[in-house]
Amino acid sequence: MSNAAGWTSTKGPVSGVSSVFRPNSSCYNFAMTEIMKQALAAASQLPPERQDELARYLLALSQQRIDPPLTADEAAAITEAEAELARGERAPQDQIEELWRRNGL
Repeated sequence: MSNAAGWTSTKGPVSGVSSVFRPNSSCYNFAMTEIMKQALAAASQLPPERQDELARYLLALSQQRIDPPLTADEAAAITEAEAELARGERAPQDQIEELWRRNGL
């Protein structure tokens, strides 16, 4: 069933709850990355309470009110940097200044 805005509702896994909404517009699909499409498809299979939890997180993230979770590589890099600091290892001042210059700081 489509509404005036061109959104199509399909029945989700929870009886009587429409959990998947897809616009009829191809521009909507063009602007969304494949991983976002996969994430929304996976989220549509969750119970309504879990969908709401994810939606609140995504909205907060999109408004930059919270930090996204780290990838495994990012977490490992931070752990290693903390270990280097604990050992007293520091970057030389000239490397720090060069980093600042490259980044316009």
